[in-house]
Amino acid sequence: MSTGVLALWNNREPQHAEEYEDWYKTEHFPERLGIPGILRGRRYEAEGASPQFFTYYETETPDVLTSPAYLERLENPTDWTRRIMNDVMRDMSRTVCRVARREGGIRGSHAVAVKLRSPEGAEKVLDDSEVQARTVRRELWVSAESGKELTAEEKLRGGDEKIAACIMVETLRRPDADAVLSRLMTLLGSDAQSGETYRFLCELESAAG
Repeated sequence: MSTGVLALWNNREPQHAEEYEDWYKTEHFPERLGIPGILRGRRYEAEGASPQFFTYYETETPDVLTSPAYLERLENPTDWTRRIMNDVMRDMSRTVCRVARREGGIRGSHAVAVKLRSPEGAEKVLDDSEVQARTVRRELWVSAESGKELTAEEKLRGGDEKIAACIMVETLRRPDADAVLSRLMTLLGSDAQSGETYRFLCELESAAG
């Protein structure tokens, strides 16, 4: 089982929507999935909420995200990546995580992502009967950040937000996702930093996988 996740949230300048999608589809996603140890990337979009985009990459281990091959890409962004990260991408939250819990083999059409101030108590929340009944996949990600210096890409973005942990669950339908989000925010209380419902956009798997 893969044990690493790169969790990402961001907005983008609305006037560059078409270019942003072209960059993701034709350069960025294939580039990232070509790095050894990155197994899958999944992208989601919020409907009328912020952050607009939620993306995560599954990796063999969290160490993949500090490997020489991965860091070489971060330190040498393409000209197109430089433009997107400097002029188009906004409000980036990016955290290297380890998977503390994963259950459910089905992938849903909607995801609920809740940023946590602390992972304490998250396991109990995921055991809640309503959360279990309405979801097909449940994951808990805990920060595995090393606190190293900013990479060239992060400097272009002006520094990224970091999270302590994240609960990510997937559902088959939007009403279930909305109900689960409400339930999670109630159960988590002050441990929840923020949460949103996202619609699945696309997925890319590593050719090596």
